[in-house]
Parts: sequence; C-alpha cells; structure tokens
Amino acid sequence: MNLHVPPPSQPLAVAEALMASHFNQDGYPTLVYFNALWWQYTGICWKQITERAVRDALYDVLRDATYDEGDDQRPFSPNQRRVSDIIDPLKYAAGRFLDDESPLPAWIAGGPAWVDPTTNTPVKLGDPGDYIVLKNGVLNRHSRTLYPHHPGLFTRHHLGFHYDPAAACPCWGRFCNEIFAHDPAAREALQEWFGYVLSGRTDLQRALVLVGPPAAGKGTVAAVLKAITGAANTTAASLDRLGGRFDLASWDGKLLALFEDARDDGRTHVGAAGVSTMLSVVGEDSMVIERKNRDAYTVDKMSARIMIVANSEPTFNDNTGAIQRRILGIKLDKSFGGKSDPNIKANILKELPGIFNWALDGLARLEAQGTFTTPATQETIQAEMRSLGSPVREFLEDVYIITGDPEDRVLWDETYRLYEKWNQDNGRGGMSKQKLRNQINNAAVEVSVRRRDVGQWSGEKSRKRQWFTMGVMV
Repeated sequence: MNLHVPPPSQPLAVAEALMASHFNQDGYPTLVYFNALWWQYTGICWKQITERAVRDALYDVLRDATYDEGDDQRPFSPNQRRVSDIIDPLKYAAGRFLDDESPLPAWIAGGPAWVDPTTNTPVKLGDPGDYIVLKNGVLNRHSRTLYPHHPGLFTRHHLGFHYDPAAACPCWGRFCNEIFAHDPAAREALQEWFGYVLSGRTDLQRALVLVGPPAAGKGTVAAVLKAITGAANTTAASLDRLGGRFDLASWDGKLLALFEDARDDGRTHVGAAGVSTMLSVVGEDSMVIERKNRDAYTVDKMSARIMIVANSEPTFNDNTGAIQRRILGIKLDKSFGGKSDPNIKANILKELPGIFNWALDGLARLEAQGTFTTPATQETIQAEMRSLGSPVREFLEDVYIITGDPEDRVLWDETYRLYEKWNQDNGRGGMSKQKLRNQINNAAVEVSVRRRDVGQWSGEKSRKRQWFTMGVMV
C-alpha cells in the first residue's frame, strides 16, 4: 500500500505525517533531532546519523507516496527542493522529544510500557541510568530483570553480548587472584571499576591509573575492559594529544577513554592543557566539543571514564595536586614474562557474559559503599604522581614541617637557598625566585609566600618589609 501524505506545499504537515507513519514504532519515534544532531533507533539502541542519511530516507519513503490535489491523487515525486523543504520542519517534528539540556540516557514519550514478567503489572521505570542494553534485551542493573529492546529508552550504548544470569568467569577469576595476590583490595577496586564503567555513572569523579612492569597483566586487563565495553563505546586516547583542540570529538558519547600509550615512559608527561582537560572530564564539567569543519556544540558532561595503563606513574604538570585526588590507583608488582599462559587472554574473552555478572556484583558493592575500595598500593601511586607532577610541593615536604599556621614562617631568601640546594642534591633544574614564589602560592594551600612587616612578629616598631614563607617550620 502506497503512503499517502499532505501536499508538498505543506512541508510541516508532511514531516509530522512521516513521524507518525514511518519514523515510528508502536507510538514511539524512531528518528530524533537532539543537540543539533540526527539520531535513529536501530532496534537495539540509538545511533547518530548524518543529514545525508535522513535525506536518503526521505527519498526512499516518498518515492511511491501520493498526495491529494483536488479530486486527484498525484505522485509526490521527491526532488532536491521538496526534500530540502521538509528537512527543517522535520527537525522541529523530531526535536520535540528531548530538550537539548536533557541528560542521557533519557526516557522518550514517558519511556517504555514494559510489563513485569513475574507480576504481569506495568514496570515502574525509575531512572533511565539504571538500565544497560545488551544484545538480548534491556537489563535493570538493580533487579537484574531483562526487558525487550525499546525506542522509549534513548541511549546510544549497548553491549555486544547476551545477558546470561548463570554465566560465570572462572578463568578471569583465577587471573585476577594471581595478579592481585599482593593486594586483594585492588582486585575489588577493579571489579567496582568495571561495573562503574558499564553503568554509565560518572558521579564519583575518578580516573583509574593501572601501573606495573611489563608482562604484569595490564594489557590483559585493558583488553578485557575494552572487549566488554565494546569497540563502539571505547576511544583509544593519547596522552600526547590530551588537551588538543579537536581531541574530545572522538570522546563524546563513549563509555571509556583508554590511554594505553602511557606504557612508553618517554611519553607520559602531560602539560597544563592536558591536566585541565582531564580535570574537566573527570569532574563532570560542561564542555565545548569542537569538530573539524563542523559546528561546535556543548555537552553537559562527558560520559567517558578515563583509564591510564602505564609501566610507571605518569607525570601530570599539576602543582595543585588536584589530579592525584581524582586517581583510583592500582599497582601490579610481578612480571610473568615467559611464565604466563599464552592463551590466557583468548580464554578470558570467551567469558564476557560471566565477567559482566562479576562487574555487576562489583557495582552493587560500590553503590552500597558509596565509594571505591581503596587499594593498598593507591597511596604509593598518588605519592609518586604528586612528586612527579609537583616538585615544588615535594621540596616543601622534604625540607620543612608544614603546619599551615601563618605564625610559623621563615625568611624567603632562606627558602630559596634551600630550594637551590635541594635541586642540586636531586639533580633537578631550578627556577627564578618569582616563579618559585608563584608556584608555592599555587601548589600548597597551607603554605604561602607573603611580604610582611618585620615588626609584626618581633614586637618592635619597624616599617621594614620582607618576604616570608608562611605556614612552615624547620
């Protein structure tokens, strides 16, 4: 039966008719215009499509369509002008389901009309973030109930395997027990991290740094997380490009930003721009996404969680220590070079449904605790990153007792003399007095360099002013 639509002279009516008849599944839209982008329901989840794809769809659906003209029915005969006339009204008709400020995932048209399989009653949907899309349905991660795929859940993510509540992962379990024999808490933290990534949550504002010698298991851990998350949901990020103008375009909509180039110790230094970008992503700041030769757009927050894999702690140029406070640090201490099973990765990757269940258990524990389990090795990683990223802070901690009391002070000239000696003893390069003063004022909130009247402490009447390092004792 041919499609019958309003006449070409009424493009908005044509657009609304197409949304009701063609771009529709059981009363729910299958085409949405959101954040100045086109989205199409695939039958499993939503994917971004180009305007060219929308135009092609209009040609296809209108090719055999007819409209009334007087008492006659005429072929719609789509051409460039008629299709172009429909595009803007279609943006309006397809753009009414989500506000540009809507956080994702989101319900469309009130959400799916699912029925509870045990009670045969309508499901109380709750938060759309409580659901994970898999190949065989949509899983409520709390009740672990599986529902049919539905366009009423607007999410761009799905996992590429079936949910099986009985699936186990014995090979993966043995592997984790072996690489975390020195730090069982790190095994639990990794389990929670897997669940955190798959859940889509970002609210704990943490990035994972996984450090260890070659052949310690880092590559296998990264490969398993990448496989279970899915290639379409993962971006291969680079510390070299972190902070680049267009770098975040490949991050938008991803679940995981995986830095594996950090294994090359010569490339693990991240400058101020990269530090700022990482803090904004992890800290859930709104961000402008710039794209080459296309309009920029703003996202409320980035969905990607950051994971860095390295042979040694990466260096972030961060005098404030803010990066270290965002780090979930896990350190592997044993290399299995020449002793590991060459088939271990392939065998583990056969267990993705079981590893998913394992990750859900970790997520449940994380949500019960409200925070990640602290690995025994985390403090070591954070301290090393603090030392590498903020040598000024390390200097202050090495030579002084930091009290934070402004009544405790030493002459600034003496601080600078000690700083030059400390650099010489540690084989480090120095900096000017002014630059050091600025960095101390930025690096440690408890310590400051200020100019004060000498008589303020001596009790003598003196207008002489000198620079002091305040908040420290020798």
